[in-house]
Amino acid sequence: MALVSQPLLPEAEHHLSRDLLGNSCLKAEISSQLAKAFTATGEPQQSFKELTRGLASCEAAAKGPTSSRPELLQWCCYFHQQRSNALMAEGNLTDSAAVLAEGRKLAEAENLPQQLLQFRLMELQLSMLAWDRAVTERTLSELHPLLEGDAGAGLPADTVHHYQLHYTLLKVLYGVRMGKCMRLTVDANNKTVEPPVVIRLRLLLRQASSGAPSPFAWVPLSTLGIVVELLGALLQRLGGRLSFAKECLSKGDQAAGEELASLGVHSDTREAAHADLPAVHLLLVLQFMVRECRTQIQLAQGDLEEARDGLLSLAELQSRFPQLLRGLLPSLHALAGQYALNTRSFDPGQSPSGTWREPDKDLGAQESVVLLLSSAAVCLRLNDSDGAKAKLSQALRRAHNTLGCHQIICSVLNCLAPLHGATGDSNGASKMISSSISLADMYGDNYTGGAARRALTILYEKLGNDAECQDTRPKAMQKLVKVESAVAAAKSDVGRHKAALGSCF
Repeated sequence: MALVSQPLLPEAEHHLSRDLLGNSCLKAEISSQLAKAFTATGEPQQSFKELTRGLASCEAAAKGPTSSRPELLQWCCYFHQQRSNALMAEGNLTDSAAVLAEGRKLAEAENLPQQLLQFRLMELQLSMLAWDRAVTERTLSELHPLLEGDAGAGLPADTVHHYQLHYTLLKVLYGVRMGKCMRLTVDANNKTVEPPVVIRLRLLLRQASSGAPSPFAWVPLSTLGIVVELLGALLQRLGGRLSFAKECLSKGDQAAGEELASLGVHSDTREAAHADLPAVHLLLVLQFMVRECRTQIQLAQGDLEEARDGLLSLAELQSRFPQLLRGLLPSLHALAGQYALNTRSFDPGQSPSGTWREPDKDLGAQESVVLLLSSAAVCLRLNDSDGAKAKLSQALRRAHNTLGCHQIICSVLNCLAPLHGATGDSNGASKMISSSISLADMYGDNYTGGAARRALTILYEKLGNDAECQDTRPKAMQKLVKVESAVAAAKSDVGRHKAALGSCF
């Protein structure tokens, strides 16, 4: 496409500037299409230039005597939005915010309620990208009465669902990032069911798909469907409904594959052929995240052979698209490290020994807890028990207050309990391990449950509590036999096992 664009797009620009004098709305339409063409051919600077040209043309025409002024004002808002999106995609959030402010000022001055709502939704998205929690929460609060529930009065009936879908999806994503996952997994009676927010998102997706096209440019509905399935899997997993989570992930993976195939991306496609297409980039990221989540569930359930193959699938995807998926390489390394740990293949000589820093205050809840847990592991490797205990205690407080991720909470408890036991607090250690066992059993986590029961048996042996040992040892052995069988199955194919471990570093 880039070769074809060289002779044709400049010719179109020539006609746009010379042959369409006075036909301002048609010129705006052509500028819009040219910008899309430049984006598709990997020329973002030319695309931004065309958007700026279209905006200037519409602003000039709207100031003169014309019957098309209302339509031209809408085009001005469109060009402001697209210029902001382009800057946002480049990571230039400051200039993106400035462009949005200009557009919002225009929409307010000209009393354009739909365009104003579009700018506010974009401001919400931008504040989330910038991790500006104060602005995000203020904007969510302002939008709540306009778009929550059956709201939407004053918006066209055939497009209101697009606005509600955009708002609801951003709200849920923010809730997940803030560690409010458990609130999203229960119904009004505090029962764990199919998350109400997922039911709402699917309904809005169907309603938006059956109505008029979206009045503003955002992610295609087919791609949003993958995001909804991924969110559904995450929340179902946190609610302990792992089979339902896997169903969501299967749907998401299939949809991502179909969307990629429609863009010419198949199992043997490599990055050079499609590196310039933003739609391909987004779909590849979503496909990676869907498969990553499925592998995490397999690791938790002790399906290590399936987890190994899932890990290799992710490594192969990343190797085919190294630049487009470079931001996800740390996730691949972390997942491979978890596989190495679960299969007892971790080399202590390769463990990190870097310095610790306090978590950034702007980190999400889950990231800050994982950072504390990782630092505690480094302390233990360095025989710094006091440092490990302090960081694990801090991680436990944060995890209990904000997270619904049982694996992180169990990991903290399993690491912290022996440290308490070593200082004579056997009662505290026993309670921690028991809590870990209860959580692991609730979520079908064989690996964590087996490790916790083994730790509890060791604790009782040290205390000389023979009766409790007799009770816990058989249960621990039952879990550990399953784990050992899973480890043996994963290692049975030596080549694939070594290849999976090679993704760690």
